Amino acid sequence: MKTSPLLEVKALTVKRGRNSLGPLSLTLSEGCGLALVGSNGSGKSSFMLAIAGLLETTGGDVLLNLPGSDGKHDQGSHTEGWKRGLGWQGQQSGLWPHLSIRQQCYLLQDEKNQSSLESFAEALSMVPLLDRMPHQLSGGESQRAEFMRALGSPGKLLLLDEPFSSQNSEGRSLMLNLIEQEKKRDRAFILALHEPMNGWDVIRLPLGSD
Repeated sequence: MKTSPLLEVKALTVKRGRNSLGPLSLTLSEGCGLALVGSNGSGKSSFMLAIAGLLETTGGDVLLNLPGSDGKHDQGSHTEGWKRGLGWQGQQSGLWPHLSIRQQCYLLQDEKNQSSLESFAEALSMVPLLDRMPHQLSGGESQRAEFMRALGSPGKLLLLDEPFSSQNSEGRSLMLNLIEQEKKRDRAFILALHEPMNGWDVIRLPLGSD
């Protein structure tokens, strides 16, 4: 039996400033990865925010088939990401300054998934840093911590906006290996990137204004 895709985006449009972006259409199924590729100002972040429910849309539909999702989000929808049943890592750091990395990860996990934190941390070379506060981490460590927090969420679909921007080659490799591991567990990913990745479907966005 053919299963429904986790995500369908149909002719999605958004507006940033005086500029309209789109339409964007895509379909994503379990265990798949998609890269939204474009230069600065092409609309990558805007479309990621719109899919996550963090930016109001001006047209089109976002249809989700995810545990915890409340379904279809059409023109003008503005529903928080946690109500859409997905995981999110923004381009700017979203770590809470008053909580340790371990505490932040536990907040987004249910009890049965909390054991996964140690395995994620080990895969990302973050075990010694779990009980540190955000201000005690480097830029690359902070980015991996936020990635780990997103992975720990129950969402089967994860949206990652330029997740490697502060990583050296080793950190990027650790993150990519973990993404591929999670894809084998039927999780799906959309990444906003400047350059395409081998083996991933790509949607190239024309130059615009973000």
